[in-house]
Amino acid sequence: MIYPRAWSRLISYVPASITLGLGLWQLDRRREKIEQLNDCREQVALPPLDESIFSQDRGTLETQPYRLVRLQGEWVHHETRLVGPRPCPRGDQGAQASAADPYGYFVVTPFRVAGTEQPNVPQLDGGLINWPVLVNRGWIPRLEVNEYWQRVRQVEENLTGHVEHQNSLIAVLQKTERSTFFIPRNHPAEHKWFRLDPTDLGGELLLAELAEPASTIPGETAQNDPLHDLSVSRPLTAELCQFYISPETHAGYSMTWFTLSAALGFLGWYRNRRLLLDKR
Repeated sequence: MIYPRAWSRLISYVPASITLGLGLWQLDRRREKIEQLNDCREQVALPPLDESIFSQDRGTLETQPYRLVRLQGEWVHHETRLVGPRPCPRGDQGAQASAADPYGYFVVTPFRVAGTEQPNVPQLDGGLINWPVLVNRGWIPRLEVNEYWQRVRQVEENLTGHVEHQNSLIAVLQKTERSTFFIPRNHPAEHKWFRLDPTDLGGELLLAELAEPASTIPGETAQNDPLHDLSVSRPLTAELCQFYISPETHAGYSMTWFTLSAALGFLGWYRNRRLLLDKR
Protein backbone atom coordinates (compact mmCIF):
# COMPACT_ATOMS: atom_id res chain seq x y z
CA MET A 1 0.00 0.00 0.00
CA ILE A 2 3.00 2.28 0.20
CA TYR A 3 3.30 2.81 -3.60
CA PRO A 4 -0.24 4.10 -4.24
CA ARG A 5 0.21 6.59 -1.40
CA ALA A 6 3.58 7.70 -2.82
CA TRP A 7 2.07 8.21 -6.25
CA SER A 8 -0.83 10.06 -4.67
CA ARG A 9 1.59 12.47 -2.99
CA LEU A 10 3.46 13.01 -6.27
CA ILE A 11 0.24 13.64 -8.19
CA SER A 12 -0.54 16.44 -5.78
CA TYR A 13 2.32 18.43 -7.30
CA VAL A 14 1.42 17.81 -10.96
CA PRO A 15 -0.73 20.99 -11.33
CA ALA A 16 2.07 23.06 -9.79
CA SER A 17 4.59 21.52 -12.20
CA ILE A 18 2.39 22.23 -15.22
CA THR A 19 1.83 25.87 -14.32
CA LEU A 20 5.55 26.25 -13.57
CA GLY A 21 6.30 24.97 -17.08
CA LEU A 22 3.82 27.44 -18.57
CA GLY A 23 5.54 30.27 -16.72
CA LEU A 24 8.94 29.22 -18.07
CA TRP A 25 7.44 28.99 -21.57
CA GLN A 26 6.16 32.56 -21.30
CA LEU A 27 9.63 33.72 -20.26
CA ASP A 28 11.07 32.04 -23.34
CA ARG A 29 8.43 33.75 -25.52
CA ARG A 30 9.43 37.07 -23.93
CA ARG A 31 13.05 36.43 -24.88
CA GLU A 32 12.02 35.65 -28.48
CA LYS A 33 9.94 38.83 -28.72
CA ILE A 34 12.83 40.95 -27.46
CA GLU A 35 15.10 39.45 -30.13
CA GLN A 36 12.46 40.13 -32.80
CA LEU A 37 12.09 43.74 -31.61
CA ASN A 38 15.84 44.28 -31.78
CA ASP A 39 15.98 42.79 -35.29
CA CYS A 40 13.05 44.94 -36.40
CA ARG A 41 14.57 48.17 -35.11
CA GLU A 42 17.91 47.40 -36.72
CA GLN A 43 16.30 46.63 -40.10
CA VAL A 44 14.02 49.69 -40.09
CA ALA A 45 17.04 51.90 -39.37
CA LEU A 46 18.90 50.58 -42.43
CA PRO A 47 18.74 52.49 -45.75
CA PRO A 48 15.77 51.34 -47.87
CA LEU A 49 16.39 48.78 -50.58
CA ASP A 50 15.91 49.84 -54.21
CA GLU A 51 15.90 47.92 -57.50
CA SER A 52 18.78 45.86 -56.13
CA ILE A 53 16.12 43.83 -54.31
CA PHE A 54 15.56 41.84 -57.51
CA SER A 55 19.13 40.58 -57.51
CA GLN A 56 18.90 39.26 -53.96
CA ASP A 57 18.15 35.66 -53.13
CA ARG A 58 14.63 34.99 -51.89
CA GLY A 59 15.97 33.28 -48.77
CA THR A 60 18.08 36.35 -47.98
CA LEU A 61 15.05 38.64 -48.29
CA GLU A 62 12.99 36.49 -45.92
CA THR A 63 15.60 37.09 -43.23
CA GLN A 64 14.88 40.84 -43.51
CA PRO A 65 11.09 41.03 -43.09
CA TYR A 66 11.22 44.58 -41.70
CA ARG A 67 13.63 46.10 -44.23
CA LEU A 68 12.09 49.08 -46.01
CA VAL A 69 11.88 49.03 -49.81
CA ARG A 70 11.64 52.17 -51.97
CA LEU A 71 10.75 51.79 -55.65
CA GLN A 72 9.50 54.04 -58.44
CA GLY A 73 7.12 52.93 -61.14
CA GLU A 74 3.52 52.69 -62.27
CA TRP A 75 0.47 50.94 -60.88
CA VAL A 76 -1.37 48.48 -63.11
CA HIS A 77 -4.79 48.93 -61.51
CA HIS A 78 -6.84 46.77 -63.90
CA GLU A 79 -4.74 43.74 -62.87
CA THR A 80 -5.67 44.12 -59.19
CA ARG A 81 -6.50 41.00 -57.18
CA LEU A 82 -8.82 41.27 -54.17
CA VAL A 83 -7.89 38.86 -51.39
CA GLY A 84 -10.66 37.98 -48.96
CA PRO A 85 -13.12 38.48 -47.46
CA ARG A 86 -10.99 39.11 -44.38
CA PRO A 87 -11.58 41.01 -41.12
CA CYS A 88 -10.02 44.42 -40.74
CA PRO A 89 -6.37 44.13 -39.63
CA ARG A 90 -5.86 44.76 -35.93
CA GLY A 91 -5.29 48.38 -34.96
CA ASP A 92 -5.73 49.84 -38.43
CA GLN A 93 -7.65 53.04 -38.98
CA GLY A 94 -10.12 51.30 -41.27
CA ALA A 95 -11.71 49.55 -38.30
CA GLN A 96 -13.78 52.62 -37.44
CA ALA A 97 -14.98 53.09 -41.01
CA SER A 98 -15.90 49.40 -41.26
CA ALA A 99 -18.07 49.30 -38.15
CA ALA A 100 -21.14 48.45 -40.27
CA ASP A 101 -19.32 45.60 -42.02
CA PRO A 102 -16.04 44.48 -40.40
CA TYR A 103 -15.06 42.34 -43.39
CA GLY A 104 -13.28 43.48 -46.51
CA TYR A 105 -10.48 42.72 -48.96
CA PHE A 106 -6.77 43.26 -49.34
CA VAL A 107 -6.05 45.17 -52.54
CA VAL A 108 -3.10 43.51 -54.31
CA THR A 109 -1.96 45.49 -57.37
CA PRO A 110 0.97 44.91 -59.76
CA PHE A 111 3.66 47.58 -59.67
CA ARG A 112 5.63 48.09 -62.88
CA VAL A 113 9.04 49.24 -61.68
CA ALA A 114 10.59 52.04 -63.71
CA GLY A 115 13.02 50.74 -66.29
CA THR A 116 11.43 47.30 -66.56
CA GLU A 117 9.16 45.97 -69.28
CA GLN A 118 5.57 44.87 -68.77
CA PRO A 119 5.14 41.11 -69.16
CA ASN A 120 2.62 40.42 -71.93
CA VAL A 121 2.34 36.63 -71.96
CA PRO A 122 0.06 34.86 -69.45
CA GLN A 123 2.16 32.37 -67.55
CA LEU A 124 -0.22 31.04 -64.91
CA ASP A 125 -3.56 29.25 -64.72
CA GLY A 126 -6.54 31.47 -65.46
CA GLY A 127 -4.54 33.68 -67.85
CA LEU A 128 -2.76 35.51 -65.04
CA ILE A 129 0.39 37.44 -65.87
CA ASN A 130 3.36 36.66 -63.66
CA TRP A 131 4.36 40.14 -62.47
CA PRO A 132 7.79 40.79 -60.96
CA VAL A 133 6.26 42.90 -58.16
CA LEU A 134 2.85 42.71 -56.51
CA VAL A 135 1.94 45.13 -53.73
CA ASN A 136 -0.60 44.69 -50.96
CA ARG A 137 -1.93 48.26 -50.96
CA GLY A 138 -4.02 47.75 -47.85
CA TRP A 139 -7.45 46.63 -46.73
CA ILE A 140 -10.76 48.19 -47.79
CA PRO A 141 -14.26 47.43 -46.43
CA ARG A 142 -16.44 45.14 -48.49
CA LEU A 143 -18.97 47.96 -48.92
CA GLU A 144 -16.41 50.00 -50.89
CA VAL A 145 -15.34 47.29 -53.36
CA ASN A 146 -17.75 48.38 -56.11
CA GLU A 147 -16.68 52.00 -55.74
CA TYR A 148 -13.04 50.92 -56.01
CA TRP A 149 -13.63 49.14 -59.34
CA GLN A 150 -15.53 52.17 -60.66
CA ARG A 151 -12.56 54.35 -59.80
CA VAL A 152 -10.20 51.89 -61.50
CA ARG A 153 -12.17 52.25 -64.74
CA GLN A 154 -12.14 56.04 -64.42
CA VAL A 155 -8.39 56.12 -63.81
CA GLU A 156 -7.74 53.84 -66.77
CA GLU A 157 -9.88 56.09 -69.00
CA ASN A 158 -8.11 59.23 -67.77
CA LEU A 159 -4.70 57.72 -68.48
CA THR A 160 -5.59 56.46 -71.94
CA GLY A 161 -3.35 58.27 -74.42
CA HIS A 162 -1.48 60.09 -71.68
CA VAL A 163 1.92 59.51 -70.15
CA GLU A 164 1.42 57.60 -66.91
CA HIS A 165 2.65 59.23 -63.73
CA GLN A 166 5.54 57.74 -61.82
CA ASN A 167 4.80 56.74 -58.24
CA SER A 168 7.21 56.33 -55.37
CA LEU A 169 6.45 53.23 -53.31
CA ILE A 170 7.54 52.68 -49.72
CA ALA A 171 6.89 49.14 -48.53
CA VAL A 172 8.17 46.09 -46.69
CA LEU A 173 8.26 42.43 -47.65
CA GLN A 174 4.79 40.87 -47.24
CA LYS A 175 4.80 37.66 -45.24
CA THR A 176 3.40 34.71 -47.19
CA GLU A 177 0.28 33.21 -45.65
CA ARG A 178 -0.26 29.47 -45.49
CA SER A 179 -3.56 27.64 -45.75
CA THR A 180 -5.25 26.99 -42.43
CA PHE A 181 -8.64 25.85 -41.23
CA PHE A 182 -9.79 29.49 -41.29
CA ILE A 183 -8.01 30.53 -44.51
CA PRO A 184 -8.75 28.20 -47.45
CA ARG A 185 -6.56 27.65 -50.47
CA ASN A 186 -6.51 30.08 -53.38
CA HIS A 187 -8.13 29.21 -56.70
CA PRO A 188 -6.19 31.20 -59.33
CA ALA A 189 -8.03 29.58 -62.25
CA GLU A 190 -11.30 30.98 -60.86
CA HIS A 191 -9.73 34.30 -59.81
CA LYS A 192 -10.58 33.62 -56.16
CA TRP A 193 -7.98 34.48 -53.55
CA PHE A 194 -8.24 34.02 -49.80
CA ARG A 195 -4.62 34.26 -48.63
CA LEU A 196 -1.59 36.37 -49.46
CA ASP A 197 0.61 34.00 -51.45
CA PRO A 198 2.68 35.58 -54.27
CA THR A 199 2.86 32.32 -56.22
CA ASP A 200 -0.92 31.97 -56.45
CA LEU A 201 -1.45 35.70 -56.98
CA GLY A 202 0.87 35.74 -59.97
CA GLY A 203 3.91 37.57 -58.65
CA GLU A 204 7.53 36.87 -57.97
CA LEU A 205 7.74 39.36 -55.09
CA LEU A 206 4.93 40.52 -52.79
CA LEU A 207 5.34 43.77 -50.85
CA ALA A 208 3.12 45.54 -48.31
CA GLU A 209 2.67 49.28 -48.85
CA LEU A 210 3.12 51.51 -45.81
CA ALA A 211 0.73 54.28 -44.83
CA GLU A 212 3.25 57.13 -44.94
CA PRO A 213 2.55 59.39 -47.95
CA ALA A 214 5.23 58.63 -50.52
CA SER A 215 6.79 61.41 -52.52
CA THR A 216 5.67 61.46 -56.14
CA ILE A 217 6.89 62.89 -59.41
CA PRO A 218 5.57 66.48 -59.84
CA GLY A 219 2.28 66.61 -61.71
CA GLU A 220 0.73 63.50 -60.23
CA THR A 221 -2.67 64.01 -58.61
CA ALA A 222 -4.59 61.95 -56.08
CA GLN A 223 -7.33 61.36 -58.69
CA ASN A 224 -5.02 58.87 -60.36
CA ASP A 225 -5.20 56.60 -57.32
CA PRO A 226 -8.43 54.53 -57.02
CA LEU A 227 -7.85 54.21 -53.27
CA HIS A 228 -7.91 57.97 -52.73
CA ASP A 229 -10.49 58.92 -50.06
CA LEU A 230 -11.50 55.28 -49.50
CA SER A 231 -11.30 53.69 -46.05
CA VAL A 232 -8.02 51.97 -46.81
CA SER A 233 -5.99 50.56 -43.93
CA ARG A 234 -2.22 50.25 -44.17
CA PRO A 235 0.43 49.66 -41.49
CA LEU A 236 2.60 52.53 -40.33
CA THR A 237 6.37 52.26 -40.09
CA ALA A 238 6.05 52.85 -36.35
CA GLU A 239 3.75 49.81 -36.14
CA LEU A 240 6.19 47.41 -37.77
CA CYS A 241 7.93 46.81 -34.45
CA GLN A 242 4.73 46.44 -32.45
CA PHE A 243 3.44 43.00 -31.60
CA TYR A 244 -0.02 41.99 -30.49
CA ILE A 245 1.55 40.50 -27.35
CA SER A 246 4.50 42.58 -26.13
CA PRO A 247 7.45 41.31 -24.05
CA GLU A 248 5.96 43.08 -21.03
CA THR A 249 2.72 41.15 -21.50
CA HIS A 250 4.62 37.87 -21.66
CA ALA A 251 6.40 38.83 -18.43
CA GLY A 252 3.01 39.48 -16.81
CA TYR A 253 1.72 36.11 -18.01
CA SER A 254 4.78 34.35 -16.60
CA MET A 255 4.31 35.98 -13.18
CA THR A 256 0.67 34.88 -13.18
CA TRP A 257 1.66 31.27 -13.93
CA PHE A 258 4.44 31.34 -11.30
CA THR A 259 2.05 32.68 -8.66
CA LEU A 260 -0.50 30.01 -9.52
CA SER A 261 2.24 27.38 -9.42
CA ALA A 262 3.30 28.50 -5.94
CA ALA A 263 -0.31 28.41 -4.73
CA LEU A 264 -0.91 24.94 -6.17
CA GLY A 265 2.40 23.73 -4.76
CA PHE A 266 1.35 24.94 -1.33
CA LEU A 267 -2.01 23.20 -1.64
CA GLY A 268 -0.25 19.97 -2.67
CA TRP A 269 2.10 20.21 0.30
CA TYR A 270 -0.80 20.94 2.65
CA ARG A 271 -2.76 17.94 1.33
CA ASN A 272 0.17 15.59 1.79
CA ARG A 273 0.78 16.93 5.28
CA ARG A 274 -2.85 16.27 6.20
CA LEU A 275 -2.57 12.75 4.85
CA LEU A 276 0.48 12.10 7.06
CA LEU A 277 -1.27 13.54 10.13
CA ASP A 278 -4.38 11.46 9.47
CA LYS A 279 -2.19 8.34 9.19
CA ARG A 280 -0.78 8.98 12.62
